[in-house]
Amino acid sequence: MKSLIIKNDEIDYELFEKIATFLDKYDENEVLAIWFCSKGGDCSVTEAIRDLLESDERVVLIAYDMISSSALDLFLSVNCAKTLTDGTIACFHKSFYSSVKVLKDNKTPFFGRQEPLVGEVYRSESESDVHVKKFLTEKEIEDYEKGEDIWLSYQRLKKIYENLTQ
Repeated sequence: MKSLIIKNDEIDYELFEKIATFLDKYDENEVLAIWFCSKGGDCSVTEAIRDLLESDERVVLIAYDMISSSALDLFLSVNCAKTLTDGTIACFHKSFYSSVKVLKDNKTPFFGRQEPLVGEVYRSESESDVHVKKFLTEKEIEDYEKGEDIWLSYQRLKKIYENLTQ
């Protein structure tokens, strides 16, 4: 078995390339363990990584320490061999664009004054949001809708994982 350790990497194009390079490096008879700890990242790249992992039967995805946001979605939804290590925790929240700027008025030139929007601008509900929400309690969904982080203890995450794998 060969291993790739992802330790607090953001889900981005660089991580996608790192995983693809790892998968391409070994012959078809090797079991490839991907140790996965991430705070999440780009939802579009998450979809690409999911497709990449599902296209290779050699992959075993192993969640450890903490998986959050789109990393949690990836772990729960990917259709490959996977396991959850003892003590792993998770966090989930609404997907959002973290920085958005708008022109103050329509008379402001493109390169003129700009002022940031107050707060964060949430996108419409993504596939990731829909997938993870089906595992949340009513109280967690209420908190989620308010834009709050939903923390899942190891015991809670383990229960969700076991329901998925039955």
